[in-house]
Amino acid sequence: MRIQDVLAHKRDGLELTDAELAHFVQAVASGEASMEQVGAFLMASYINGMTKREKVSFTKYMMHSGTVLEWQELLPDSHHLVVDKHSTGGVGDKMSIPLAPALAACGLKVPMIAGRGLGHTGGTIDKLESIPGYVAALPPEVMQKVVAKDHCVIASQSAQMIPADKTFYAVRDVTSTVSSLPLITGSIVSKKAAEGLSALILDIKVGKAAFMKTIADAEALAMSMIETAEGLGIKTRAMLSWMENPIGDKVGNALEIEESIDILNGGGPEDAIEITALLGAHLLEMTGLASSIAEGEQLIRDSFNDGRAMEAFKVMLDNHHVEPSVVESLCAEPTKVLPQATHQTHLTAQTTGFIHAIDGMAVALLGLKMKAGRAKVGDVIDPAVGLELIKRPGDAIKQGEAWCIVHHNDPLDPSWEEMQAQFLEIVDQKPHLPSRIIKVLQA
Repeated sequence: MRIQDVLAHKRDGLELTDAELAHFVQAVASGEASMEQVGAFLMASYINGMTKREKVSFTKYMMHSGTVLEWQELLPDSHHLVVDKHSTGGVGDKMSIPLAPALAACGLKVPMIAGRGLGHTGGTIDKLESIPGYVAALPPEVMQKVVAKDHCVIASQSAQMIPADKTFYAVRDVTSTVSSLPLITGSIVSKKAAEGLSALILDIKVGKAAFMKTIADAEALAMSMIETAEGLGIKTRAMLSWMENPIGDKVGNALEIEESIDILNGGGPEDAIEITALLGAHLLEMTGLASSIAEGEQLIRDSFNDGRAMEAFKVMLDNHHVEPSVVESLCAEPTKVLPQATHQTHLTAQTTGFIHAIDGMAVALLGLKMKAGRAKVGDVIDPAVGLELIKRPGDAIKQGEAWCIVHHNDPLDPSWEEMQAQFLEIVDQKPHLPSRIIKVLQA
């Protein structure tokens, strides 16, 4: 079989066979396929799409291009409890950090592979690496042993896992094929499937500060990922949630660790807790550890309030090589351990009234300007910078009153476009604020 023949079939809109997809993905993983051939495949897939069968097969061969975690020998009686979540990302989206230990405290096994951010916010690994000594790069065999014994890890992707995706991902960016649903689906689901999951919950963000701007687009992505993951034998649901206002009170890498610790200690903002608890509730219900979503949500909340999630978090940090003294200090007084910005500047309201909305994208772009995220691959993140909300949507505010604190190391320039944004939408009457949760989708 020749790579050129596979490309010709895809170019002409034909449905590729399993053998053709297996051959091409393996050629990409081994380096046999040239970058020109990878680009041609991506563009043909972008234009012609993929059938459901093609998506499942493409994702399966991506997953098997490297190491796949296996659980039946390590967890002969509980391999069905191996679960994870994936979020399409958002401003203040720190849900993975309290969720993984909460799930572990409730009896589930979580081999979470997370990423670094490229764009207006840092990724989960960037946030965790603001903790002194946190080692994200755990080899697959170590991940398996840790999860079997202590229930959860949050690790970076190993070079041994899904090597084909690294090539596809890099070439998608330079060929303007990033937005292809089949290619997004294959990239995300192959990473999660390589963890050997039984159940997966997807958090698909919708709105101005999200990748998916409309509910219709978010539903299309959700159903594409659901049907592909289900085709690989993973029970999967997707929760659509609004990403207009920032989630929680803190945006920035170390700041979001502070807020995650607050949640794990039984505190924290309700909107962040609600999303975290509902994501966990679906996994508990799908695996039979909760009889209903309501029971599952209560189990997650109880794990925060009774300290079990925090204990699981401490064990997780130890398995990621954080020194015991750092763990104890971090979980008691995080500001004594985490990087702190040298300056704090208050931003104030221009009018009096009630806050109807806070522009999450404007908040994120100001954070990006201060290096809370990466504008391009290779940019170095400043873990200490970010924004802390003093006021939330629904709160009354007076002209000249502060609504947030900017944590920064370099001076803020009032002439920056990012500083001139209309961050606040202020109205005369106290607004009704709907839940962030839009709907839950399943096969």
